[in-house]
Amino acid sequence: MRYTDSLNIKTYWVIAPMKHSIYPEKLPYHIIREKNNRTVRLKNRMNKDFAGLIIDPNKALIEAKDSIDIFYRTDNHWNFSGGEITANMILKRLKKDFPKAEFGSTPQILWEKKLKDDGIQGRLLGIGNVSEEYYIPSPSIQYISKESKKYKFEGIQGFAYNWEFEKVFERSDLKNGLRILIIRDSFGEQVIPFMRDSFKESIWIFDAWRYQLNEEIIKKTKPDIILFLGLEVHTSSILKTYE
Repeated sequence: MRYTDSLNIKTYWVIAPMKHSIYPEKLPYHIIREKNNRTVRLKNRMNKDFAGLIIDPNKALIEAKDSIDIFYRTDNHWNFSGGEITANMILKRLKKDFPKAEFGSTPQILWEKKLKDDGIQGRLLGIGNVSEEYYIPSPSIQYISKESKKYKFEGIQGFAYNWEFEKVFERSDLKNGLRILIIRDSFGEQVIPFMRDSFKESIWIFDAWRYQLNEEIIKKTKPDIILFLGLEVHTSSILKTYE
């Protein structure tokens, strides 16, 4: 925070909840859940010194879960509906904090039905022949932002998804738009379609679940905003130092 404050960069931390935080009623009866999850405890601990740092999507997701699926049923990730709710929360907050900035509107989302027959939880539980219908933003959506030329930052050795390390989207028409750097994990993938058109430039970095400051990337991209987006159980990774 000292570093980003010195560069006049506004910083946020979005903590994606574990699936059972949104659907506690799905847990087996013999599992006793803690009253407050990691996100609540972190907010209580940090709000005094870093008011507004943490953006917590739990409440909005819980409010929406009775009308729409928020997470995949065979996977631990939120689906694109969960990603849309979270993206709207983020954008609402940024528009409040940057009232003079120009934000592009989200394109009309066209949904396409898919069949998912594989997922992390299904594999872990050894459940076969289980599938679910889910929806993705259609590939035919007319985004105004264009996938831009990458900065070609060096990826992380041994990272299983190195092709996901860097994504860049750009809108040349937003003269007073903002540039945002998002340090994210796989939960960020479901957020991208609903945020990419809102910024002059958005740089999405998947740094192998490390959620590090990535100082060299900051120096080169010079963002107005840095947003960390990661799963609740990985919060301790931000405290680690990697060679």
